Amino acid sequence: MDLRLARGEIAEPSWDNPHLRVLQQRGLAHEKAYIEWLRSKGLVVVDLSNEPEATASAATCAAMKSGAQVIVQASLASIPWRGRADVLLRVEQPGTPSRAGNWSYEVVDCKLARETKAQTILQLCLYSELLAELQGLEPEFFHVIRPYTGFEPESYRLASFAAYYRLVKQALQEAVGAGVGGTYPEPVRHCDICRWWKESNEQRRRDDHLSFVAGASKLQRKELALQEIPTLEALARLPLPIPFEPSRGATEGYARIREQARIQLEARIEGKPKFECLPNEPGEGFSRLPAPSTGDIFLDLGACLA
Repeated sequence: MDLRLARGEIAEPSWDNPHLRVLQQRGLAHEKAYIEWLRSKGLVVVDLSNEPEATASAATCAAMKSGAQVIVQASLASIPWRGRADVLLRVEQPGTPSRAGNWSYEVVDCKLARETKAQTILQLCLYSELLAELQGLEPEFFHVIRPYTGFEPESYRLASFAAYYRLVKQALQEAVGAGVGGTYPEPVRHCDICRWWKESNEQRRRDDHLSFVAGASKLQRKELALQEIPTLEALARLPLPIPFEPSRGATEGYARIREQARIQLEARIEGKPKFECLPNEPGEGFSRLPAPSTGDIFLDLGACLA
């Protein structure tokens, strides 16, 4: 979707994700707190946050040559790649000067995640590569500032990841060059904050995608697709007992989601919510709860979450 947008084939997404907006605000607050912490250490900070893209690269070069100890929102660019690093930190290197002088810079990025993710490593490898081209010297490390660590940097050696980074970068360039292939918006964790969620969800709705069957796992959806059962309606109309032996998972599980799909399809046709009670069997469901006691406390989690 991003590639099609860049090529002018589609318009900007219309959905403003409130969860993503909150994450962005928290991320900015985390970055601002780190920069204020650097200032409290007496470091000279050059902030390029308000520098427009047209002049940001030149301003970054000027800040580096001036010997600024901290450069905020530094512009790093080499066609076709471009990025704005949260922070460049000055590193003293009297024996191996850079184009800026007897010092060089390393990239620092502020992240909200408690554990550093692979995409963060790849992002900072790219920034470090762009920085190396700019200062004429490859930085030895890049750093991540995670929350609740007292701004202690998590440092990574660039050389440890450079080969894998080059492999992924080449694959990405080839994929972009080849154009948009036969992709499908399968639901994943990133959907929670993806700006294309609305468009993807609408496509899945049009296709009556199996992900709308409550409780159907990804493994089960793959198995059903192999059995040429691609939609919620097709699953709901599947005869019982299940007429195939799944390659993975128990047949009972497929019978359960088939019944779930049937109830959802009937509710869709009738235009009203529908449910069916499970049989009351000894040792199952609520009968597994301990006997009532005068000391019992009941907590309505739904009301608490609301």
